[in-house]
Amino acid sequence: MATNKNANLRMTTNRKLDMKHALVLGLGFIVTPSIVGAQTLFQAAGVLNIFVGLMATAAIVTFAAGLGYYFARLGLESRKVGLYIMEWGVALVFVLIVLLALVRFVRLHIETVLAIVSFVVLISIIIALIHFAAAGKEKKEERGGSHG
Repeated sequence: MATNKNANLRMTTNRKLDMKHALVLGLGFIVTPSIVGAQTLFQAAGVLNIFVGLMATAAIVTFAAGLGYYFARLGLESRKVGLYIMEWGVALVFVLIVLLALVRFVRLHIETVLAIVSFVVLISIIIALIHFAAAGKEKKEERGGSHG
């Protein structure tokens, strides 16, 4: 009977380890560009330009619909709805123009952007390591304090 419990415990532990290995392997495939065939930064920026262009068209149509709603309705409350729709249209156009400017900046100053991104990633890794080291130290202190 005890051997069945031990065998079940080992199987459960092995399943947990297999899930952890699968998760680590899956994350490895996601972050490794050569394995998953990731697009280059310029290709991604090109796709983003198409997406932003479509969204800008939708934002302008939204603004035009709000303007039409404003002129078609005569009541004050209805006109407020038209103004609200136009405000969202203008806000969307503004955000998309800023996004296009950001993409243009990335294309023109790729070395600077990569240096900034690598610095941010490095600092994030250092902060995560310090956080995990401090958490491990706190757990050791808790275990040491409860036994003694």
